[in-house]
Amino acid sequence: EKNEHEFKNSIADIPWPIIKFNNRVIQTLAGLLNIQYIPMLIIVTNNGVIITYDGRKDIVDNKDEAFYKWENEEHRLK
Repeated sequence: EKNEHEFKNSIADIPWPIIKFNNRVIQTLAGLLNIQYIPMLIIVTNNGVIITYDGRKDIVDNKDEAFYKWENEEHRLK
């Protein structure tokens, strides 16, 4: 977003935690995680392994089943 007002509008309905507008961490994470658009939900293991860049789509398409999908993928990666 270009300003804080746009940011607040885009996050109004997001149920997961966010990083506040203009926080320096945003640029660091955007580079590390190759963030292309927002909102974007990237599912990451405790060890920092990316499970999916499509977490939001997983939730929209599969609802609660998305969590099982990610958990199974995390176990597969171990």
